[in-house]
Amino acid sequence: MTFGARSLFETYIAICFVLREGRLELGPNLGSPTTEERANLYRAKPVIQQFEKLRALRDSGTLGESINNIDFARHEQEAQAATNSISEAWAERFRGRANYSGLSLRDLVTRFEEPELVNYYNYLYVLQSHAVHAVNASHHERFDEEEGRFVANWFPSVEAVQSSISLGCALLFGCLLELDRVYQFEGPVGTEMGQLQRAVQNLANRPIREFDLGGTG
Repeated sequence: MTFGARSLFETYIAICFVLREGRLELGPNLGSPTTEERANLYRAKPVIQQFEKLRALRDSGTLGESINNIDFARHEQEAQAATNSISEAWAERFRGRANYSGLSLRDLVTRFEEPELVNYYNYLYVLQSHAVHAVNASHHERFDEEEGRFVANWFPSVEAVQSSISLGCALLFGCLLELDRVYQFEGPVGTEMGQLQRAVQNLANRPIREFDLGGTG
């Protein structure tokens, strides 16, 4: 659930980054790319970074003889085409960064100028990132007086599990609404989208005790 809600937040921000209408001001030296330009950034990033990783492996000799089985020239051509589609300046940013926008997730969230997104970042993404990366491991232990040592307590309360499910559902619902806003699903697809949105809302409000937890009680 921690991974799910955290990943859904990243997914929602990626959807907003690509689909929001008009230009999005990214700050000094990054400009304000249009929707089409932002989509090109998102497409170009993995192509450029994959080539950079292959080149690093080749130069280090890590791949050994297996390098002969890789069409290095094709990957280089694809990376150059991706670079041409976004400019060398953006490609250079991708070579040194893991993200696609040229900004950290925190800085990108603030560009949308929506206070609720900042709240989600602070109270969902940051806290769950700490859990994912074990930054807050000390929050999940207690000192057992009888045993005279610290004991791990990895099992969240029922309320915490319910909260994670509700937040995850809210983020999924946001992704659906953002896609529907742009593509305006109609007919059978629109009907299914409406049913899915209602199902997500119902799931968010469903008591945790009603879930099948594999007989764990």
